[in-house]
Amino acid sequence: MTDSVIGRREIVHFAGFEPLDAQRHHERFARALTQSAGAWGFKVEPGGLEADGRFALQAKGDGWGVDSALMIVEHASLIAALTGRSFPRVLLDGFHAAGCVVVQGGLWRYLRVSWRFALFFLFPFLLMGSGLALAGLAAALPLMAGLSPLWLLASLPVALAAFHFGFRPLAARFHTELLFADWVMAVDVAGWGEELEHPLFQRGKAAILAALSREADEHVFASHSMGGAVLLHALGAILETQPDALDGRNVTLVTMGGPGLQCALLSGAKVMRRRIAAILARPALAWIDVQCLTDACSFYKARIARDTGNGHLREPHVTRIRVRDMVDETRYARIKRDMLRIHRQPVLGSDKRAGFDYMALIAGPLPADAFTTDVRAAWADALAKAAG
Repeated sequence: MTDSVIGRREIVHFAGFEPLDAQRHHERFARALTQSAGAWGFKVEPGGLEADGRFALQAKGDGWGVDSALMIVEHASLIAALTGRSFPRVLLDGFHAAGCVVVQGGLWRYLRVSWRFALFFLFPFLLMGSGLALAGLAAALPLMAGLSPLWLLASLPVALAAFHFGFRPLAARFHTELLFADWVMAVDVAGWGEELEHPLFQRGKAAILAALSREADEHVFASHSMGGAVLLHALGAILETQPDALDGRNVTLVTMGGPGLQCALLSGAKVMRRRIAAILARPALAWIDVQCLTDACSFYKARIARDTGNGHLREPHVTRIRVRDMVDETRYARIKRDMLRIHRQPVLGSDKRAGFDYMALIAGPLPADAFTTDVRAAWADALAKAAG
């Protein structure tokens, strides 16, 4: 880690698969920044959201100040289109996506790389499949009892009502239909090819290039969950066509909650794996991959280079976190059984100082490479020097 502190930082944040538009992401960033700033002992003032999804943030501590700007690349409209379809269409599209994952070898590779993620993949489909099977069994009870098929006129509506009013609310507690849509998008992103006009891909490329065009002590390209797949596609495509795009820039890549392996491990993701290789082949580009044991949605102990067939290239630095080290005991007791809440923690604020804190990374004075190890000692040393 360098001993210098940062005065100006440019960040591009690729949001995960959450139904939040740029304004709601901005509001969450403002809350998270304020929360973490309290834990780390500095003040932060997030600016208003601009039309292009960018906002400024100013942070100040004892003897230091950082001016940063963060661009949000989100896909709320795409999520709304996927989840806003009729329920039968959501089911058909989701199960079709699951079949594509299995046919493309995804399930086997998930089991090999991270068995927890394999269970995360299977869970919504097994849950919904069980509900449909129980509804079908309930509807067929008259036939199984040897009664007239006319009894179906009563049993079928009752079974459908029980499924709709009883099972669907239960499944919604586990975000099942949202996860169905997530897998539809994952299969689509895995298949992105050479000449791609997809609006999300183009916005991602444009955001990265715009950030690189601005002078800063440090450029951070960060992603959460599904946003990692979009970031890796976009940055890799830039490096393939503009090999000098990062020259003269201090760039750090930060992937949280799964670095796109959800997509990259499918056999159809050949272009994506090649673009990951283009990123890995840049030794001057620092890459921090944040992994969490209790986050079933991420790939704990995954090795990105090895697992994408690029084992001859250097591995990103792995930083492992524990959610219970970031939040107080009361909060942890409340959220620990909420799978997606645990998954979101890396991009939320912390109640106490932990070895990694994304809000401290994007707002604080330390260079991003300080966060490859437990940052608390480096934070104290660097700020003691700044204050002195």
